[in-house]
Amino acid sequence: MSGVAGSIPYAPPETINDNYKAGYYKTSYDIWSMACIMLEIIQYYRGGSIAVKAFREQRLNETPSPQPRTAQFWKVEAGRELRLKPSVDAVLNWLSKSLIKADTQMGLLLTKMLNVSPGNRPTALECYQELQKMLLVEEVTHNNKYRWKSSMLVCYLNHLPR
Repeated sequence: MSGVAGSIPYAPPETINDNYKAGYYKTSYDIWSMACIMLEIIQYYRGGSIAVKAFREQRLNETPSPQPRTAQFWKVEAGRELRLKPSVDAVLNWLSKSLIKADTQMGLLLTKMLNVSPGNRPTALECYQELQKMLLVEEVTHNNKYRWKSSMLVCYLNHLPR
C-alpha cells in the first residue's frame, strides 16, 4: 500500500487492489476515512483516550496471520474476502442498539460509510443530508453553535475549543 494518500489505518479496503493507482482516490475513500475517524470520536466519548487506544489495539490484534499487523478497520479473510474487523462491528452494533434515536441513526450511517465495496458507500451529499437530520434546529444562544441530538457528539462538541 505504499504511495497511497492518507493514513494507513484510515485507508479503505480498495487500496489493496492491484489496479489501485497510488495517489489517486475517489470520494468513497474520504467517506470511509471519515467514518473511521467518527468511530474513534465515539470511542473517545465512551472512555476517553484509553478507549481509543484500546480500540486501536483490538484492531491490531484482529489482523489475520500471516498479514502484517495493522490498525486498519478491515481485514482480508481466506479467499481475499474483505470484512470489517470484529471490534469495528462491535461498536457499530452498540450504536445500532442505542435507545437514543440519533445514536442509532449514526450507527446506520457509519455502517453504510464503512461498506467494504466503495460503490455501495453513500456520497458526500447523502452523508451530509443524514447528518443534517441528526442536528437540532435549536440554536444555542450563548455560543451560536448547533448541538447534535446524539449524546455522544454533544459531549465531543462541547469539549472543542471555543
